[in-house]
Amino acid sequence: AGAVAGKAVAATGAALLVKNVATMSLAKDMWATYSGLLSVYPLATKSVTGSFLYSLSDGIAQKATAAKASADEDEADETSADDAADRDERSDIDRGRVARFAAWGPIDAFMTTAWYGVLDSWTEAVFPPDAASAADPDAVAGVATHTANWSKVAFEVAVDQTVYCPIWFLVFFSFTGIWERRPAVETATRIKTEIVPAVTTSWWIWVPVMTVSFGFVPSELRVPYYLVASFAYAMLLSALWGDAGAGEERSEEDA
Repeated sequence: AGAVAGKAVAATGAALLVKNVATMSLAKDMWATYSGLLSVYPLATKSVTGSFLYSLSDGIAQKATAAKASADEDEADETSADDAADRDERSDIDRGRVARFAAWGPIDAFMTTAWYGVLDSWTEAVFPPDAASAADPDAVAGVATHTANWSKVAFEVAVDQTVYCPIWFLVFFSFTGIWERRPAVETATRIKTEIVPAVTTSWWIWVPVMTVSFGFVPSELRVPYYLVASFAYAMLLSALWGDAGAGEERSEEDA
């Protein structure tokens, strides 16, 4: 019996090893394919990546919000028929919201790609590459070694967060208002009241994220890295501003 058990354990271990090796091989193949697409079709690949990640994050955020609301109602232990209907309605995915975030993904990818081009030109003007680094493109990108120029990184992060971050939120709020067909005055009021706290709050997340990006990530992978980081941040955006105006619509329905 002991020999049989030992053979079973060995077989299980071998199976797990083969599975892990196959998984790693598949991951490498997928990454090689993605890297190839990124080099041949950079903007299209980034746009598809952004659309997929933003729509997925919004769907997850909607489900998480609905689950939390249901859990809070269960704790109250008093659920009427109307409350049950509202719960069922909340549990459904709002496809319009998912579509909005899916449409925002390519816009974000395009803007960020264009912005990095501008930021690189500004950075080179302030920190001109020396003759040795000019001959080595990887050195210019800061990826040949792990000895990043932290003065340069600090400049890039500061400019990114004080110049591009407000522009990003301005476009995001404007896009949301246009998508929801809201009056321009209402969108302008929302931008005026919410853009400053939105920008300053985002710094807690994006300053460390962009420090890693400018310090260690190759330039050609910075937009994909940014979009992956945006996956988590988009869930926060969805929770905070994805349902903007829903309360007003409910009030109008109740009236």
